[in-house]
Amino acid sequence: MASSFWGGSKPAPPPPPPPIPRSSPEIDSTTVLSLLFFLSLVGLAYAGSIRLLPRTTTVKTRILFIWHLFDALIHLVFEGSFLYQCFFVSYSLPTSFNVAARKHPHIKLLTPPDVYWLGQQDRLFGANYGEGMFSRLWQEYAKADRRWGGTDLGVVSLEVLTVFVGAPLACKSSLSLFDSDDLYLTFRGGPCCNTRRRSFSHLWLLTLGKQYGYASSFGEMNEKAR
Repeated sequence: MASSFWGGSKPAPPPPPPPIPRSSPEIDSTTVLSLLFFLSLVGLAYAGSIRLLPRTTTVKTRILFIWHLFDALIHLVFEGSFLYQCFFVSYSLPTSFNVAARKHPHIKLLTPPDVYWLGQQDRLFGANYGEGMFSRLWQEYAKADRRWGGTDLGVVSLEVLTVFVGAPLACKSSLSLFDSDDLYLTFRGGPCCNTRRRSFSHLWLLTLGKQYGYASSFGEMNEKAR
């Protein structure tokens, strides 16, 4: 409350409305910067292959190294930024918002009834409520699937696995190619069936994990679209 000239008090101003995510396709500075950043990760993965792999490395091994390293960078940087939006970018709900009714022209709750992200009933989290480059990037992505604009529990769970399990596995896959010139990834200690099986298993785990993530993500999206 603020005191007026006559000694009274003025009511505190209402909180500003939440940022309205863009709803139409746009090619702006955020789009250009995001594409350039994406290409820079490709260049970084390629530079890593030049710096770390010997010149005698076959084309197949080099392509696999670049792919897995690029995959790890995408998980860490882009999908890591999504988790940052979910945990640190928020909007304080106005007192007039009816949580029980869950209706507002610009506010969409993605959590089930009586479930509040991080236990906070008066705040919303997600890219929809940010204004930075990565917030804008995920707002663009959310035009195809609105779950990526907020904190859908299924999407956040998948992205946590992707960042903290998928990214390390992708790093391990690229590092495993240091001492190999074929897909079976033998180590310097000499070829051994058990060594080959251990080094090859994380590739299967990474591949199956990605397929599970695709099925869970897009399967749920198709189900909600019906």
